[in-house]
Amino acid sequence: MSNMPADNSMTELQQLDADTATATATGRSERAKWLLTSPDPPAPWHQLFSSIKQTLLPQPKPKQPRPNRPFLFMQTLFPILKWGKNYKAAMFKNDLLAGLTLASLCIPQSIGYANLAKMDPQYGLYTSVVPPLIYAVMGSSRDIAIGPVAVVSLLLSAMISKVVDPSVDPVTYRRTVFTVTFFTGAFQTLFGVFRLGFLVDFLSHAAIVGFMGGAAIWYPLNAVLGCSFLIFILITRFIEAIAVGRSFASMKGYHLEGNKEMVAMGFMNIIGSLTSCYTATGSFSRTAVNYSAGCETVVSNIVMSITVLICLLFFTKLLYYTPLAILASIILSALPGLIDLHAAYNIWKVDKLDFMVCLGAFLGVLFGSVEIGLLVATRNVIKNCRNYKKYKNVGNGGVPL
Repeated sequence: MSNMPADNSMTELQQLDADTATATATGRSERAKWLLTSPDPPAPWHQLFSSIKQTLLPQPKPKQPRPNRPFLFMQTLFPILKWGKNYKAAMFKNDLLAGLTLASLCIPQSIGYANLAKMDPQYGLYTSVVPPLIYAVMGSSRDIAIGPVAVVSLLLSAMISKVVDPSVDPVTYRRTVFTVTFFTGAFQTLFGVFRLGFLVDFLSHAAIVGFMGGAAIWYPLNAVLGCSFLIFILITRFIEAIAVGRSFASMKGYHLEGNKEMVAMGFMNIIGSLTSCYTATGSFSRTAVNYSAGCETVVSNIVMSITVLICLLFFTKLLYYTPLAILASIILSALPGLIDLHAAYNIWKVDKLDFMVCLGAFLGVLFGSVEIGLLVATRNVIKNCRNYKKYKNVGNGGVPL
């Protein structure tokens, strides 16, 4: 009789072990069945439609009445319809002052950057009129200032001069510049619609720092070092615009969505190319001035555009006599800003391999060609893709997707 409790305990333990084994086997069987009979992935066209819908169509609230949904779509495509309802006269005062300040800066800058792009001065001023107006309607950043920038002007002249000599055939050169601007905007619009803005993130900051530094030093030596620039026009202007927009958006506590910005800037350059404008993007120097001048909304870009347009209509004769020394000083003051030694030092402290990529891109552009610099930068792109896949597998329990 004294052995009965012990026997009962052994029986209960054996039963518990048997139940545990049965549950484990059942769980494994269910997991295996789920893996073997998992649902088919959605069709490619369904994924494509879903990505377009997420970019262009708003996500209404569950109780949102259907008649308002078309208006929500218009608000998503044209954010000015959303924030314009809350615009006040006190805000316009600050935007007016900021816009006039921007105009005083962008007029000589636009003339200088047009010279950098080997275009006539008026085309730089056109680029400060039409694209800012389009962005004011479609863009979501409150602080960014749109117009020509040094690095994009440099890339355009370097790329197209390889095909058409502006001194021999200036008409064909201008047409080629406008064509490049059109296709740059078209590709960027497609990238934004299909939510491909994340692809630019794989091109590391180290590669951009090295490339811009090499390009800034290369420009005075362009008669010696011949090279052609292609896809970096799209990548560089998008990265600069998004980096500038997000930096100032974080200061004011609002979010800037990259894909919608790509769509806005794509349309901005498509329409700009049809009105004698070359590639425009967000300028850090003008955005900093715009922010410091106390801008409230993107209306400051509208004020700037109207001011530049008035100068084009009534004061072009005065602008004609702008000394070349002033234009040269504007260009020379812009190019050293592309050489970011502090960023290169920080890259060296954080990751020695990234620094080698930065140095390789810098030396490749300076002493070889941009193709060589891009090949070096591709090494870091492959590394980032491998890290992304590794982190993605870890996040899914180590099961590759």
